[in-house]
Amino acid sequence: MQTQSKLWYLSQIDLFKAMSPVEMKQMESMTEMQEVPKWNPIYLPGDKADAIFLLKRGRVRISRLSEQGKQITLSILEPGSIFGELALIEANTQHDNIAEAVEETLLCLIERQDFENFLKQHAEMSLKVTKWMGLRLRQIENRVEDLVFKSAEVRLYELLQRLSQDYPKPVEDGVLINITLTQQELGELTNLARPTVTDLLQRLIDKGLIRKQKRKIVLLQADTLKISQAAQPGKLISVNNS
Repeated sequence: MQTQSKLWYLSQIDLFKAMSPVEMKQMESMTEMQEVPKWNPIYLPGDKADAIFLLKRGRVRISRLSEQGKQITLSILEPGSIFGELALIEANTQHDNIAEAVEETLLCLIERQDFENFLKQHAEMSLKVTKWMGLRLRQIENRVEDLVFKSAEVRLYELLQRLSQDYPKPVEDGVLINITLTQQELGELTNLARPTVTDLLQRLIDKGLIRKQKRKIVLLQADTLKISQAAQPGKLISVNNS
C-alpha cells in the first residue's frame, strides 16, 4: 500500500486528527496494515492484549459472552475508531471481549510498546488517550447496565437516540441516523430478538417518534411529552429478552 494512502487513513482516525504532519509520519512508521475477511475474529477472550487497532475500512463488532454462553454485542465500530485499549492498561493483559469483522475490514495495528513510547513523547496525545479510555470503559459499563435494568422499548429508543448523535444528518422533520444497521444488528446491540425489534420499531413509528427512510431511520423532532411518555415504564410493553 502506498505511503500516501496509509497517511490518509491515519488522518481519518478521530483521535489523531489534530496531529501535526511530523507526528503523523512518526505514527505511520510504527503501524502495520492488516486485512480481515468478513466474520473473521480479530481477537478472542484469553488472547494476549498486545496491540492497539485502528479501524480504517469496514466495521467491527465488539461483543462479550454471557454466563449462559450468549454473545452480547457491546458496540459496532465504524471507520475512524480505535479499539483494543486493554493493551494500554498493563502488560500481559488478556482480552475479555470478542472483536470480529462484520465486513471486509482494513485495520492498522500498533504494538503496545511502540504506542506507549509514542505517548511518552507526546503529553497532549497521552491525555487524549486517557480520556478516550475512560469514556470507552464508561460506555461498556452503561451498555451492561442498560441490558440488565431497562425495558426493551427504552433500550431500543435510547440506542436510536445515541446513534442519531453519533451519525447525524439533519433533515426537515428530525435527524436521519446516517448509518445502515439491519434489524438483526439493532437486536444484537439491545440484546433483543429480530422479531422483537421489528415490533418495537413499529410501535415507535406509531407513537410518532421515528420514521423509516429506505433502510435508515429518522428520529423525529417529537415534543417532550411524547418522549417522556415513551420513557415511562408504565407506558412500555414487556418483552422477554431472547
